[in-house]
Amino acid sequence: GRTSSREVILLDRLREVAMGRHEDARAEMRRAQQLDPLAPKIIANVGWILSFARRNDEALKELHKARKLLPEEYYVRELMGIAYLGGGAKAEAIREFEEATTLSGGFWQEMGWLGYAYAVAGKRREAERVLAQLQKLSKQRFVSPYNMAMICAGLGEKDRAFAWLEKTYQQHGERLLYLKVDPAFDSLRSDPRFQDLLRRVGLPP
Repeated sequence: GRTSSREVILLDRLREVAMGRHEDARAEMRRAQQLDPLAPKIIANVGWILSFARRNDEALKELHKARKLLPEEYYVRELMGIAYLGGGAKAEAIREFEEATTLSGGFWQEMGWLGYAYAVAGKRREAERVLAQLQKLSKQRFVSPYNMAMICAGLGEKDRAFAWLEKTYQQHGERLLYLKVDPAFDSLRSDPRFQDLLRRVGLPP
């Protein structure tokens, strides 16, 4: 379909988020909301920007609005899970990621977030099970190794996480563009390997 002017603004702002310029992105998204205040994609991505800026309570307010407009959209559930997790509400996050995984028909990105949430909630067996499922699935179809890296980071297994991130880099994985701001990798940020990867991806430290 035709891309609206609102969605063009949205795509431009996602690039700003990747560079960590959250306030610039939020200001532009406010502009997009004024143009079309009930556009579900814009509402959902305002929530995404806020959660990656670690403003989780504000993010959830926006995402609850988006869920009313898009009750079957797994992407909205994923974003709610990220915001809940950022605010320390692990049980709620797991519930949203489980719902996102179901609604998406088992999409590997949702499985990655679910496995990560299990890991940081101390549900190691469940996290390892999801990791094994993703590895099995990757033998049948494309699965970004970024998702395996997330789960390993959540489990505190840094060497395994960096091995999967390196594989993502070799595959030119698009999600590496958000590595600087992705909360799933907060535990790796102090490691020199993380700074080296940011440099190679072309992101500021």
